[in-house]
Amino acid sequence: MGDNPPNVPQARPIENFWANLDLKVYDKGWQAQTKMQLIRRIRNKLKDFDQKELQTLMKGVRQKLRKIADKGPYSVIPF
Repeated sequence: MGDNPPNVPQARPIENFWANLDLKVYDKGWQAQTKMQLIRRIRNKLKDFDQKELQTLMKGVRQKLRKIADKGPYSVIPF
């Protein structure tokens, strides 16, 4: 059996994106009453994201994945 590396969120910036979207959608305790209401809210909040912020979030993913492949998952975890 192979190694089961630890959770390395630094290698998956999409997780940060989902967390940020979640914060925007449910800001101030907002709750959807219907599925369509939730869909509209998500679409509106997606428009609030700054393109530069998203580009920065994804910047360096290839390099991090290469480093993980070469040196292991702990190589990208800041200590």
